[in-house]
Order: sequence, then structure tokens, then C-alpha cells
Amino acid sequence: MCIRDRKSTWTGGLKAVGKTVDEALWVYQEIKTLEDAGAYAVEVEVVPEELLIEISKRTTLLTSSIGGGKGGDIQFLFAEDILGNSPPPYPRHSKQYRKIYELQQAIHNERVGGFKDFIQDVQGGTFPGPEHVIRAADTLIGEFLECID
Repeated sequence: MCIRDRKSTWTGGLKAVGKTVDEALWVYQEIKTLEDAGAYAVEVEVVPEELLIEISKRTTLLTSSIGGGKGGDIQFLFAEDILGNSPPPYPRHSKQYRKIYELQQAIHNERVGGFKDFIQDVQGGTFPGPEHVIRAADTLIGEFLECID
């Protein structure tokens, strides 16, 4: 059974936690509670690096750091951040290694431009042109009309 409980809502969102002694103790106690419950790992988000270093030394849990600096056992960053899928502003603890958002914007602009060009050509009568249509054989329309009239 997997229990995943997002605690960022408990702390008011994705903001730094553990910057006071009381908060640091609370983070530590929460991790120890998970450890006592049988968890094997914990994701620790946006805490001071030095705090996570000390907590990692004092727990058997595998600590996954996202915004906790090098203090965790492993580094974690969402693919969305790594690839730059979203526009700024970026979370302080993230790094964009690529600019996929910019590529997506360029593709979107190309799509919109293509549709605008199509509409302009249709409204201006330049599409379809002779090269885009099939022409009837010389006698086809006359014979067709004879058959239906």
C-alpha cells in the first residue's frame, strides 16, 4: 500500500520551511513519524540545506531533496523544470536545462500563422488554385447533365 500525502498545503504552499527552530523541529518530527510508521523514503521540499544535512544523518529514511540543496540522499527535480516546459517565473530551487516552453510557443505561433495565411488565401481567392483541384474531362459535365436532366 502506498500512502502519498502532500504536506505543502499544510505549510501554506511551496515556500521555505524550517527557517526557525520551531519549524526545523516540526520538519524533523514529521520525518521521524514517517520513519516510525515504516516508511522507507521521504521527499523533503524547500528546507535549508544545512537542516536537511543534519536530518539525513539522523534518519534511516532515504531523503529525496527538492529545494533542500545537497542535504538529501538523492537530488530530485521535476522533468517539467529540467526541460523548461513552463514559462517564468521559475521556482527558486529549480533549474531549466532546456527551453521547451519557448519551442512550444514558436510551434503555437507557426500554427496560428498557418491558419491565418489559409484564411487570407481562401478569402482572397488564391486558394484553391488550379494546381489544387481536379479538372473534369471535356465531355464529363455535359454527359452528366444529360443523365440527370
